[in-house]
Amino acid sequence: MSDALLSIRNLRIGFRASNSHLPAVAGVSYEVRPAEIIGIAGESGSGKSVTNLSILRLLPSPPCEITGGEILFEGRDLLKATDKELRSVRGGPIGMVFQDPMNSLHPLLRISAQMMELTQQHLGLSKSEAKKQAVEMLTKVGIPDAARVAEGYAHQLSGGMRQRVMIAMALSTGPKLLIADEPTTALDVTIQALILDLIRKLRDETGMAVILTTHDLAVLSGIADRVVVMYAGRVFETGTARDVFREPKNPYTRALLHSIPGEPHEGSGAREKLFQIPGLPPVLAELPTSQCPFAARCSEAIDKCREALPPFQEVAPGHFSFCWRNV
Repeated sequence: MSDALLSIRNLRIGFRASNSHLPAVAGVSYEVRPAEIIGIAGESGSGKSVTNLSILRLLPSPPCEITGGEILFEGRDLLKATDKELRSVRGGPIGMVFQDPMNSLHPLLRISAQMMELTQQHLGLSKSEAKKQAVEMLTKVGIPDAARVAEGYAHQLSGGMRQRVMIAMALSTGPKLLIADEPTTALDVTIQALILDLIRKLRDETGMAVILTTHDLAVLSGIADRVVVMYAGRVFETGTARDVFREPKNPYTRALLHSIPGEPHEGSGAREKLFQIPGLPPVLAELPTSQCPFAARCSEAIDKCREALPPFQEVAPGHFSFCWRNV
């Protein structure tokens, strides 16, 4: 019996366009254990957000089609859950922080009203209890003058404050799993660091598990326990953060790490020229099925990479890679 809180197994997702089916996620598998922070990294279009949204079945169907796999939360397959069962999970045992809080917060409702709706529905709190808890949660995530903010609206807050409100809402029901889908996108580095420190601190205090998604591996270096690197709808590498950052086995992971800006050279103040992965990620309609999806952009590609999909295999204990170079 797996000790995983969440287990995604061979998940396959596509989008219906005219008379064709465009694959977006092609057999993704990973697990999240209690109190663990899993970092999901990869370029835009790699399937990170589609996978996240599918956990709570938030993708519109049609055009989205989940064509295979399982999403087991505490042993129950959410892909087979009824709408009523999903409503009991969304915002309750599983909380979610979206990458754009301005589009996620209702512009015409006070912050307190949006938070109270969650706790009244999932925790059965009275109106006064829910309002009190809303202020307490806003205070907990570091929002000054929380009582005033609770009576305000989303447009009155900065981007960093709105993101903290989203985190407070997601945490107000005491979730076992928090899905944070690029929560630091478009925030300055100071606010970004505060948000990441807040997520880590709340994990330590509450014991909740976290899925933290980003396109920037540097964001995960100081917070993730394990890392999943995605490309073209597939898991290209996964392992402990220490293994993935110190001994990356996949050329795509190495390219992402090489893309992180370095420190200035001592004395001169000059930096190395920023590395850029050549080309662009493949579009859904052109995803290769008979070769490695990264082959056309990979400086380490060999003939076999262009002839067949590589195996996804264990290259060290608990460390897996999708690459012919590791065979």
